Amino acid sequence: MKNFKKNQLIFLSILFLTIFLFTAVGNAESQISASEWLAKGNQSLEEQDYVNAIADYTKAIELNPLNANAYINRGNSYSHKGLYDLAITDFNKAIELNPQDANTYANRAICHYQMGKRTAAKEDLELFLKYASPDDKRVEMVKKRLLEL
Repeated sequence: MKNFKKNQLIFLSILFLTIFLFTAVGNAESQISASEWLAKGNQSLEEQDYVNAIADYTKAIELNPLNANAYINRGNSYSHKGLYDLAITDFNKAIELNPQDANTYANRAICHYQMGKRTAAKEDLELFLKYASPDDKRVEMVKKRLLEL
């Protein structure tokens, strides 16, 4: 009977250790913070590795769904891949989180324009002008572009 209890204790110890090790290895990736995933995504975006950028920003969003920058940057990555509907969805979420960010309206305007939605693009450019800093160098270009739409 003592051997049975001893074997049972050894078995449970091994089982516990195995579970602990698998959990530790599995959690290593989740130990990376949202800001670290955002930084990884930024690096991938800079390298024009849009697939990995999208994956990294998605992980950042999973960890911090209130980070507008993660949605903006994932939206930019989608836009570079020509996935304008997905980009607009992310830009919409970023605007929901930060409605006065002029750059997000400009990014969304580009997607609308690429999709042939001139009215929506024009509305976004007008919102860009509303929220852009007066000394933003793009303001004059956007005003001229609005006249063309």
